[in-house]
Amino acid sequence: TQQKLDQMLAPIALYPDQLVSQILMASTFPLQIVQAARWLDNPSNAALKGDALVTALQPMNWDPSVKSITAFPAIVTMLNENLDWTDSLGVAFTHQQSDVMAQIQFLRHQAQTAGNLASNDKIVCREDGPNIVIASANPNVVYAPYYNPAVVYGTWPWAEYPPVYFSPRYFGLGPLAAGVGWAWGPAWPIVPAFWGWYAVNWGMGGGIVVDGGGYSRIAHGNAAWGGGNWQHPGGGVSHGGFGGGVGAGGGQQGAAHASGGQLGFTRASGGRQGGGRGHQGVAHVSGGRQGGRGHQGVAHVSGGRQGGGGHQSVAHASAGRQGGGGHPGGGGHPGGGGHHG
Repeated sequence: TQQKLDQMLAPIALYPDQLVSQILMASTFPLQIVQAARWLDNPSNAALKGDALVTALQPMNWDPSVKSITAFPAIVTMLNENLDWTDSLGVAFTHQQSDVMAQIQFLRHQAQTAGNLASNDKIVCREDGPNIVIASANPNVVYAPYYNPAVVYGTWPWAEYPPVYFSPRYFGLGPLAAGVGWAWGPAWPIVPAFWGWYAVNWGMGGGIVVDGGGYSRIAHGNAAWGGGNWQHPGGGVSHGGFGGGVGAGGGQQGAAHASGGQLGFTRASGGRQGGGRGHQGVAHVSGGRQGGRGHQGVAHVSGGRQGGGGHQSVAHASAGRQGGGGHPGGGGHPGGGGHHG
């Protein structure tokens, strides 16, 4: 819904177009985000810049969006430490790309109306028809943008869906004073190979347009781009898309959620969920059990047990047990044979 999209997009909607585009695309590959965060934990990797970073990442079988966002380690950390949000953002973007882009514009207009979005020495804001375009003021760097969603948008329109808030610590900042909307973290050098292979087309419903040549140059292990607006390779993703995010055709994810409204999660203690035959699910709490069929699932907390389907499974916390290989480990509970669980 518009309310939930606004709630989710609030902390990133005012980022420069190129940066928010990277976040939207990369969010559809949460497992790769985790891998990138671990890769950046190595100080020698984290110290790489420019062409050296591009060269080091060339053999990694990650989506170009994930490779590109490693140039901004604070963003990778933010996505990695808020995986539920990242996962939900990725699902929304793959299935509702035009809606997501429309709500980014809605939020930008909210901030502009409140008097909290304007050009300065860090960003350039301009109107392109009914849309607000945000670009870096300096073509060589992007400043780490931080703002308080509870302030910059003025009176938040959806009281029951307060905006998501991220700590300013990701940008090396302390708490903002009461009523302060914006702050700026460090200047991040722009890596041309990671910055210029896509652009935002706000017209015709909005979308991210991919340059096939630029995509291919950093897409080791991925297919060449087929043209047009960005689409997730392999189709839309479901909640729990930790296996590179691709949901094979022929199945729909199950929906078992204690509070309703989300797809593919079992949140209550002891809950069990069957991932669709084409999509995987996630058991998020202690005692949760899950069986993926087409791709792997993830058991996130202690005691979680999971059987992988056609690919490997991942157990993320203590006492997690995993069945991998080419056959199901435990089989899980298929959700209706490839339809709804």
